[in-house]
Amino acid sequence: KRFFEERRRSAGRRRRHGGFTLIEILTVVAIMAIAAGIAVPAMRASDVYALDRAATELAQMLRYARSEARRTGITHGVFAGTDIATLYQWVSSPDHDAVRHPITGAPGDGWTLTFGDSARPASLSSVSVSFDRTVYWYSKYVNFTGGSGWPGSYHDTDRSPLKSAVYTLTYNGDTRTVSVLPDGSVRIE
Repeated sequence: KRFFEERRRSAGRRRRHGGFTLIEILTVVAIMAIAAGIAVPAMRASDVYALDRAATELAQMLRYARSEARRTGITHGVFAGTDIATLYQWVSSPDHDAVRHPITGAPGDGWTLTFGDSARPASLSSVSVSFDRTVYWYSKYVNFTGGSGWPGSYHDTDRSPLKSAVYTLTYNGDTRTVSVLPDGSVRIE
């Protein structure tokens, strides 16, 4: 009897001094580990989503340029430079007009994608465009011939079919590639 009374008193004293028991500390550490295990993959998933979204938008722009060239009979193209891509239609040499976004119809400079900003954090890290013949002037342009939609470098005096166009997007170590094939199809890898 005396043994149990002393244990009750000592347990009461321990609680009055404050502090945490080993069980309480282990419980908190376990909860924090579970929360971190959920949060880190979620952040990683948003990085991949941002990259996939940027690649999809660029592919949509290229596909739209081809479909508009076929539909209207006017050559359409995409210029891609350092962290920017712009859709245009070829009106007359050397002029071209910006094309508005087909859904938003945003006025101004037309349908332009800017990479590496808060809206589209992925970076357009490289653009490689090659033609059957060397065409220096159009190394960042892909045109789709009005009527047929065949890709190439089409200018009044300097025409050459497309061999390949490869756009590389990167974000936090991940990469996506958007390619235009010689038949005009667009692929995301």
